[in-house]
Amino acid sequence: PPTEDHSKDAIADLIVASAAPAETPAEAPHKDQTAPGSLIKDCEHCPELVVIPAGSFEMGAPASEPQRQSSEGPVVTVTIARPFALGVGEVTFAEWEACAAAKACPALPDSGWGRGRQPAVNVSYEDALSYVAWLSKVSGRKYRLPTEAEWEYAARAGSKGPFSFGVVISPSQANFDGALPYGSAPGASRRKPTPAGTFAASPFGLYDMHGNVWEWVADCWSPSHQGQPADGSARGGACSSRVLKGGAWNTGGWRLRAAHRISKNAKAREYDNGFRVARDLD
Repeated sequence: PPTEDHSKDAIADLIVASAAPAETPAEAPHKDQTAPGSLIKDCEHCPELVVIPAGSFEMGAPASEPQRQSSEGPVVTVTIARPFALGVGEVTFAEWEACAAAKACPALPDSGWGRGRQPAVNVSYEDALSYVAWLSKVSGRKYRLPTEAEWEYAARAGSKGPFSFGVVISPSQANFDGALPYGSAPGASRRKPTPAGTFAASPFGLYDMHGNVWEWVADCWSPSHQGQPADGSARGGACSSRVLKGGAWNTGGWRLRAAHRISKNAKAREYDNGFRVARDLD
């Protein structure tokens, strides 16, 4: 008996299959990058970001906090109404050099401490603005510096004490001058910045919010929190002095408190000054 030729049927099936629209797998839904704790990386050279949840907090230090300064008060209630994204760590030299290679940022000296994953130092406030403008251009997203309120809210990570992890700090938790402790025994003084991710992350998934290098924020300097915007926005306007937060490798532990703040000229480039980036969520 004649044998059946199935080859034509098989070819027809292949043609139909190739013409049919591809099915979207049910097990691969769109990932929500606005959920708190979600990590975001917008481009090859962009710093990694983490989503910070919305919430309210008490900005500043109460009079009872040891070594509190008048510029850290009065305590004001601030509400961060929407989640936002913040750099997981301080901007590194490797990240900065991508901007410098594009001639959108100046070349910076590393003060002999190395580059790569070391935090970018000798950065002025104006330099930091150049970097976020370049990031915005290459990523298509609107990058900026965090406001002082956003920075302090993120540094606290829900804590009401001086640090995200409690009321004392030791050199095993952050990089600062261990000879000048805050509530703990004296410890090591490393005498230079440490690479990104050297210490444990905070409850918000952030590194080096306490110590390592000072971080520029968006605000103009004011001598107190009197008149602080309750919505967490920056104190803007034309000003020559800007705010830095977080303390550094060469400071006492008291300067690493979430409420502590200092001012510097916006053009100042110093070996203990760096920054991290922020952006709004779409």
